[in-house]
Amino acid sequence: MRINSNNKSYNINGVIIMNRAITLFKRVTLPAILSLVVSLLIPNVIQAQPTNSYVFSSVFGTFTPISGAGVTPITFVNQDDGVVQNIPIGFTFSFCGTNYTTLSACTNGWLSLSNSNSVAFDNTKLSLANMTPGVLMPLWDDLSTADAGTGGIAPSVKYTDTGVSPNRSFIIEYSNMRWDVSSPNNVVSFQVVLHESTNIIEYFYKPGTGTISTGSNGATIGIANDTTTAAGGYITVNTGLTTSTSASFVANITTVPSTGQVFRFTPPPPCSGTPTASKVNIGTSTTVASAIACPGTTVSLKLNPTVVGGLNFTGLYIQWQTRSAPYDALHPWTNVGTNIPTYNLFVTETDSVRVVLTCLNSSIQKISAGALISLQTPSIATLPYFESFETWANSCSNTDAPQDGGSSIYWLNNPNTGNNAWRRDDQGLSTGGWGSGGVPGGSGLYTPAGSIGLHSARFHSTLVST
Repeated sequence: MRINSNNKSYNINGVIIMNRAITLFKRVTLPAILSLVVSLLIPNVIQAQPTNSYVFSSVFGTFTPISGAGVTPITFVNQDDGVVQNIPIGFTFSFCGTNYTTLSACTNGWLSLSNSNSVAFDNTKLSLANMTPGVLMPLWDDLSTADAGTGGIAPSVKYTDTGVSPNRSFIIEYSNMRWDVSSPNNVVSFQVVLHESTNIIEYFYKPGTGTISTGSNGATIGIANDTTTAAGGYITVNTGLTTSTSASFVANITTVPSTGQVFRFTPPPPCSGTPTASKVNIGTSTTVASAIACPGTTVSLKLNPTVVGGLNFTGLYIQWQTRSAPYDALHPWTNVGTNIPTYNLFVTETDSVRVVLTCLNSSIQKISAGALISLQTPSIATLPYFESFETWANSCSNTDAPQDGGSSIYWLNNPNTGNNAWRRDDQGLSTGGWGSGGVPGGSGLYTPAGSIGLHSARFHSTLVST
């Protein structure tokens, strides 16, 4: 800070105490929290589509046990919590934009298209977060394939392929399963059917003669791909067994699906031709295409509509791009994110943001109109400028900018919270996020706190970091 004053000023532990009003020869940057949402209004399409773009339906069909020479039994070394990997699907199966040819099967009622070796029995979001993508959950709970020794047919797991290319089906069947590990044999049988070309997923069910153990807290039925459990990452069937949700992770199903019950998950159709033209909007607006953000803040960019389940195409490649000013050959568009419904932009400068859409079937592109994210800047003061630090206003945070010069703000406080943030000498704890030991009643106090008035500007005198 350059200060022109005919009078004395003091700097004590980083605290500037003014004996009189000061004249500033340079605009001082004293910074910033702003929560913005930039929505990109683009066509309802995405290539690596989120799980909840799949269409769920609850229908009835026929549970037909698989048998014959083409059926392969699966032997688990651990019949309680076991897994077998590299089971051949028999054809290329696409799930959420990724192709798979093998999978792994777990005794606990779920499959992994990415061949996970997990044996997770606790059907929670935390367990899901530790898995790899491509999780199919026909009945995820602490099941067992071990013979209960209490009569009834012992559990078994087997698989087969049926049909002729390009319309084959892979079927894996869990027969006479114990639900959960302390139950008798033959509580339920179920199948997972993967269909070639259409990439439809179906779960078929058949109740047994056994009863669900009271030790079970309930099962999860559904599909998941984004195992970070982010929005759009999964679909789970509700306890009523007729509807589904992606807003919450259902883990308390305690009813055996009825005979012939089928849960079907249908992917969106592929895009073709030219992608629909798109535009960038701010927040929920469909007309505003610019916003102002403070430095050091994050602007959330998201596809509009934000309900990703409304997306109804696959095969569209999404490329986020940003470009900083000035917009010339030295500042080209830069790729920043691909095939994701959201992108978080950390603001350090004025940026334009756009999306390039490419239909993979036709290789035709459409470029969206850009949104402008402008950096918050203070007004430029007319010299000489006098500031006594008595009155502070909200700029990028609470009371983070002196405002003695009228309605304009000539200061930008960076960072705008924390021990390094400037505040009026008595407001650091209440509005600046200062740590304990600050004012009032702690270390770092000084006298006098001001000269013209009662106050001065300072950061935390003793807890500031360099």
